[in-house]
Amino acid sequence: MSANMHKTFHGDTTTKLSGLLGGSQVLTLRGYMPISSLEAGDRIVTRNGTRKLQELHVERHMMRPIRVGQGTLGFSRPNTDMMMAPGQEVMVRDWRAEMLFGRDMVIVNIDTMVDGKYISEEPELALHDVYQLRFEDEEVFYADGVEIVSGFTAQAVMDPQDTLYAVA
Repeated sequence: MSANMHKTFHGDTTTKLSGLLGGSQVLTLRGYMPISSLEAGDRIVTRNGTRKLQELHVERHMMRPIRVGQGTLGFSRPNTDMMMAPGQEVMVRDWRAEMLFGRDMVIVNIDTMVDGKYISEEPELALHDVYQLRFEDEEVFYADGVEIVSGFTAQAVMDPQDTLYAVA
């Protein structure tokens, strides 16, 4: 099993770890704020308007995060190099989406876009704090200029039987 794969407690299902690493800046009503400073109740800017953050979930994992170089996903997307967990879903909606996936807009796991130059897996396995923003519903929010899919909802966390899985 890859260092970036994690077993769930629901049997033999293997899931990819998603989330952002410390240092990411999330767009809020107060402007861009460090992800580590967010708290439940903060108003986060999403594609659907502002949404109240239900929970900032933080876990520590041994992994090789994905580094996304500045400007790799579009003009100023991200606006600085950023790090994220390999299973993190991002929205791509420019010529890259058309060229790579044949669509105007697509949501993909960042690890499917690793090219070893502009988007790369870190060479060293290390312990990292992984931050996940949880909302009432799944949301696309902005971190360092990149459109990030929340992937987790407060309700799904409370009731694992109702967890929904996105299929690529």
